[in-house]
Amino acid sequence: YFILAVIYLFDKYLLKGSIPNPKVFSFYVGALGCLSFILIPFVGFYVPGIKQVILSLLAGGSFIYGLLWFYKGLRLFEASRIAPAIGGLSPLFSFGLIYLFSSGQATLSFSQSLAFILLVCGSVFITFKKDKKPHSLFLKSGRVFKFSALVAFLFSLSFVLTKYVYLGQPFWNGFIWTRIGGILAAVVFFLFVPEIKREIFKKKVSFKKKT
Repeated sequence: YFILAVIYLFDKYLLKGSIPNPKVFSFYVGALGCLSFILIPFVGFYVPGIKQVILSLLAGGSFIYGLLWFYKGLRLFEASRIAPAIGGLSPLFSFGLIYLFSSGQATLSFSQSLAFILLVCGSVFITFKKDKKPHSLFLKSGRVFKFSALVAFLFSLSFVLTKYVYLGQPFWNGFIWTRIGGILAAVVFFLFVPEIKREIFKKKVSFKKKT
């Protein structure tokens, strides 16, 4: 959580300055997955069955699309509000997806169910911020919660699919294949979102030494 908090703050800084467009930022993150190809000669990389390939690509792709909405939310709202809300909602969506994929075999005890309820309540409450106008308060909090819920769902989908990937493949092979899914998501961004092309070719992204 400490490492994630540092990452969120860096993301916030970059989105406010050097890379203000969340779509472009997500494209770069997905495209940088190609660095994982360096591992291919050293980890016994192979092409798994079609089911595993599909799971891997979906896992990587859903994570990049989750990042897109996370970056949008991070740019609009405080990191201290949206990040904990996502963390609280992700277990709920993760369990729901596992319950669905396991055909109802996954169950929770009473104490675990209570913990889930508290997580959801905490996720809702943390999105609230004091405001002089009550209507504005609920409107802003509702937007934060909607962003958090969408991001939490996409991240949870990626996490659950990645779990099934690692159940069927060795770690490094699954890792590379999920990165390929992220790269394909970035390619889709590049091909079908004109503003990404404009931003990338308009000017070279430069960073100050401080950045």
